[in-house]
Amino acid sequence: IRALLEKVQENWKLFPYGKENEILHKHTMFTFKMSVLFL
Repeated sequence: IRALLEKVQENWKLFPYGKENEILHKHTMFTFKMSVLFL
């Protein structure tokens, strides 16, 4: 799980946080939470 979280954080660094990326961030966070639940 830690490695997955680090990978997600690395991917976030590639996308400057902004209005256009807010949905992307929320979707990524939701996907991550669901992945943790199913592990």
